[in-house]
Amino acid sequence: MTTAEGDELIALAERVEPDVVSVSRRITGRIQGHVGDLRITTSDSLLLYFLRPMIAEFMSLNPAIRVEVIVGNSPLNLARGESDIAIRATENPSENLFGRTVASIACAPYVCFPNSAPSFPVTGSLFDRQWVSYAGTLSSLRASKFIEERARHDNIAYRTDSVAGAAAAIVAGLGVGYLPCMLGDITPGLIRVGAGSRSSMMNCGC
Repeated sequence: MTTAEGDELIALAERVEPDVVSVSRRITGRIQGHVGDLRITTSDSLLLYFLRPMIAEFMSLNPAIRVEVIVGNSPLNLARGESDIAIRATENPSENLFGRTVASIACAPYVCFPNSAPSFPVTGSLFDRQWVSYAGTLSSLRASKFIEERARHDNIAYRTDSVAGAAAAIVAGLGVGYLPCMLGDITPGLIRVGAGSRSSMMNCGC
């Protein structure tokens, strides 16, 4: 059983802890220079189709740094060392992070064409067709909200919390789906079937 003063001290410690850990990590980094471990968290699609050559170039310029990449969309606590850098496709980073926009990501709807058909036989609305959408932490994506607002619930046949997984589902013929153009345009068997939109990719730190 705690007192009111004890509760206040606990609350204060919880507020101060991230700042102390963050400063400690930064001082350690200055002492060591470009040596040590660097943990990056990002999504599967950004890693596979955007970041790999950048990470390779960085490692060639900094051979004493060991890189660990954590793939996923769940938020990590950067201040406590769960990751050093977060690269996310988001316009609303967490309040405890600061970041900057490093690129804009164009997205568009894609459909599978096993026979490489030259045109899409549109009859009626595109949203009357079967769709692939997003789930979990990716349900807040602009593409996911766009689909959910326009397609009937029964027409959204497949959801996933992975952009690469959504691309695989579209290739398998499970429905039409929104993908980043940097992924959809290079995926064999996929063709754009509608206008695109843009969102921001953020590079965040503590």
